[in-house]
Amino acid sequence: MQLMHCQMLKEISDDFLQMVSGTVLINYHRQGYGGIANLGLANVLVNSNYWHGIGKVTLMDGEIRTLVNHKKVQPLKVLLLDGSGLRGQDLNSLLLNNQELQILGLFSLRIISLPRCFCYLKKLNVLVFRGCDFLEKIDEIAELTTITVLEVSGSCLIESVPDNFFQQMTQLRALHFSDLQIKVLPKSFYDLTELRWLILKGLSHLTELKSLKKCQKLMVVDLSGAASLPTFPEKNLKSLSKLQTLNLSNTKIKSLPILHETKELTHLSVSSCRNMDRLPSIRSLTNLQVLDISWSAIMDFQDKSFESNSSLKILDLSGTAIPWVPFNISKPCACNLVKIEAKFFDCLEKLRVLNLSKTKVKDLPCLSPLKNLHQLLLSGCLNLEKLPSLASRKLEELDLSNCQALTMIEDVSFQHLPRLRRLILSNAEIERLPDLNSLSNLEELNLSGVISIERVDFIEHMSKLQHLNLSETLLEQLPSLSNLKGLKHLFLRACQQLEALPPLEVHHNLETLDLSQTAITQLPFLGNLSNLRTLLLNDCPSLEDFENLEMLHISQVENLPCGISNLTQLQCLALPSKKKNIQAADSNKVTGWHQKPSELHWSFSIVDGMVSNTGRALISYNDSLFVEFLGSNPSLLDTTSNHLLISVHPIEVQNGAEDLVLCLIKSYSFLQH
Repeated sequence: MQLMHCQMLKEISDDFLQMVSGTVLINYHRQGYGGIANLGLANVLVNSNYWHGIGKVTLMDGEIRTLVNHKKVQPLKVLLLDGSGLRGQDLNSLLLNNQELQILGLFSLRIISLPRCFCYLKKLNVLVFRGCDFLEKIDEIAELTTITVLEVSGSCLIESVPDNFFQQMTQLRALHFSDLQIKVLPKSFYDLTELRWLILKGLSHLTELKSLKKCQKLMVVDLSGAASLPTFPEKNLKSLSKLQTLNLSNTKIKSLPILHETKELTHLSVSSCRNMDRLPSIRSLTNLQVLDISWSAIMDFQDKSFESNSSLKILDLSGTAIPWVPFNISKPCACNLVKIEAKFFDCLEKLRVLNLSKTKVKDLPCLSPLKNLHQLLLSGCLNLEKLPSLASRKLEELDLSNCQALTMIEDVSFQHLPRLRRLILSNAEIERLPDLNSLSNLEELNLSGVISIERVDFIEHMSKLQHLNLSETLLEQLPSLSNLKGLKHLFLRACQQLEALPPLEVHHNLETLDLSQTAITQLPFLGNLSNLRTLLLNDCPSLEDFENLEMLHISQVENLPCGISNLTQLQCLALPSKKKNIQAADSNKVTGWHQKPSELHWSFSIVDGMVSNTGRALISYNDSLFVEFLGSNPSLLDTTSNHLLISVHPIEVQNGAEDLVLCLIKSYSFLQH
């Protein structure tokens, strides 16, 4: 449900929801520390004269309503309604019949303006419009004098709000405007003295924000995504002494206000502020838990030490131009982070997330003080040569992907990490894999591109593994996977020494199986993999089960071997070539291409929704095999046919970027032009 997702409600039982209690701050995206701003009802409705609790609610026909006692009819107090819940009823009459509403949530309604009946909702405390894409005006809300929480998000056609809009909303405590097209806030906004939460996310056209000095009770200010906003209105935050969260990410703001007077501040984010090159002193922010300056232009710290910031849990410096992050900072220079001094982590015992991805550090200081560290992210640290001892028994994620200078990891590194759930070593130049036998709680293991790997017997003990990627390794044999009953994704792409698979009958949870570009000669029976959605067998020329299979006609999907035809959930199927060495297609047939298909390494995927039982499957052919397929199915290119969808994309994807072209084929002219 929408309110449960944004932490406004929690489920107590199948029939009851309860309001979330306690302080709710911005949910930062790294394991509960970042990203989605919510309304903070647990804070803003406390001590409200109009608020008497949400009561008991129930789910009925796509709507959430207050429970009704059939012996005594009670007025409806809570109504959460999505676009499909109206069932033809007129919104105006619906609200006229429920004038006692206290909470009204309208999601994805196809309305342009609001009905006049809004002025009759005299007891309304909470009003949420979310995803109402066609909404152009919200002027009628101005007459709601009891409103305490207001959200209008995702209505990108709203370009202005009347100046007197907030004049009668004297009790407003939480305001959430996101993805609107307004350039300025109405004048009456600046008189909202009871405001606690101000969320103005994604207001890309907002060019001006005036002084917030009258809003002295503000706890959260989120201006992230206000990409046209050049300045923050206050030079210091003395008037906003209760502020706990300040998010200025993705704005044009050049400088932060002086932060000395905001001792309650816990979250500070200036991520992707490309015009901001300096961070003011944060020494007085003793309660600061999150400092995110990632991808900003900041090149300097004013403070010599973080010793006073003992509550810091997240420090994100990824993508910055900071040259030094020492215990005592020396004169900086304009280069990427290359060194962290020995004592830097000594005062950061509460740090939970350390993200130094894509920096130029060669080595790290001792991490033993970081006993509460949950995530260590070092992806793309091309110069990192040595990994220090990992002493945090609470570590859950370690990412060393693309650490190309890291050739050795000591065996002891993983012996005391009982909570590790995610280990990413992809494309690391490790000469010898350390002992991983103790990692019994791993849920994701990515060793793709670690060419030193020939055996992975240790995975037999990883019974909780869900995601296993061994692509592009020298793996010769897989051990038994029978103990990995929760496995969902298995990637073995380009394991060119791998000729056989163990039985897979027990893996009913498997959703992805990638065997492309392997030397597999025979598939195990796959018909029991009831949840399999993606099966990739392209460029497996040695597969015996497909050697005698004639060019697949699109009506023959039901006759595939190894139980593939029984996979009712299959959405993507890439078939192997029937010849070990497919020659390039005759150049006369592909004169429109600058190179022959086999040289370009294109993959062609085909969907025909008009043929029974094939609309669910995506069939993929590579290079000239696609041309041969068209030759075997000429009727599909009939000019009267409009149901064949062709997806064209490169087989090799560089740097994570993939160009995708979708075409509707009606004639052979596609191959000629």
